[in-house]
Amino acid sequence: LTFNGTATDITSATDEDLTFTPNGTGGLIFTSDFNSGIKIGSSTNTPAVLSVSGGIGNNAVAIINQTNDGDILAASASGVTKFVVDKNGGVGIGTTTPKGLLDISGNGRDNAAFIVNQTGTQDILAASSSGTTRFAIENDGTVQLDTTKYANCDGLNADSAGNLQCGAIMIRKAATE
Repeated sequence: LTFNGTATDITSATDEDLTFTPNGTGGLIFTSDFNSGIKIGSSTNTPAVLSVSGGIGNNAVAIINQTNDGDILAASASGVTKFVVDKNGGVGIGTTTPKGLLDISGNGRDNAAFIVNQTGTQDILAASSSGTTRFAIENDGTVQLDTTKYANCDGLNADSAGNLQCGAIMIRKAATE
């Protein structure tokens, strides 16, 4: 089926699917150039090579179900993979083989490799085990460690001034000379 030089709509009957099935080992290929893209959902989508909009009920806009052994998703620039979701759900940024649920690898582009910018009033970072916070960096820079791990200590805290406190014991940061 080839259309040249004319605008053509292909539609299905009411409440019927429209299915394209390649024959043999051929693939289904939609191409675009620098002036056009593929729009799914609406003809008024934001221009992009692939633009998807809309939704059905409370479902995600796109659902990717990998049924083979490959990664679920990979994003590349000039053929070099920058971001991957592997078949086990691990996310790799700067690596194609994440070692944990989130694995960030790289030089940080003249910044830290991982930046958290909390603009609200909650903790900047909290790490927990089975719902119990074990480590936290509070919004004011105070660091808290698990209170159950230190005998005679109701919490080990380091404040933004560099002071360390365990229960009633306060170790003050030495003054600089």
